[in-house]
Amino acid sequence: MYCLLASGCGPDSSGFIDIDDDGQNDDIRPFILNRLLALKISRVSCCLCNTWMTVFDRCPLIDGTFFLSPRQHSKQCIEVKYENRAEYLNSVCMGCLEGWGSPLKCRGCNKPWDGSDLVLGSMYAFDIFATVPCCAERLKK
Repeated sequence: MYCLLASGCGPDSSGFIDIDDDGQNDDIRPFILNRLLALKISRVSCCLCNTWMTVFDRCPLIDGTFFLSPRQHSKQCIEVKYENRAEYLNSVCMGCLEGWGSPLKCRGCNKPWDGSDLVLGSMYAFDIFATVPCCAERLKK
């Protein structure tokens, strides 16, 4: 995978942007693009701040990241069938991933959610909000 280090995109920000891949995501990119094409969708909305992002046909797919979840995190999320399961295709913009004003905070410790370790322009086949618990209280939920 070839990545660029994004710097100067926001206050004290840096992160990796997926600009090409080594074939690992060959099934994921067509999956997303075919579903969006069938629905005639060329832009998606961030499920946190509702910022609209253009969808590109190459990596990076969006100026943020896609992820699948059994939860519909916003009304704009798209229902998809992935590995014989009903899932929702969600998206988060780069600003919210980097924490530039993301309203998402832990109910247990009130710590802001941090998605800065995620690869921009990619897609995750799991709910990115549930993957890294920040406190013991979060593990109970």
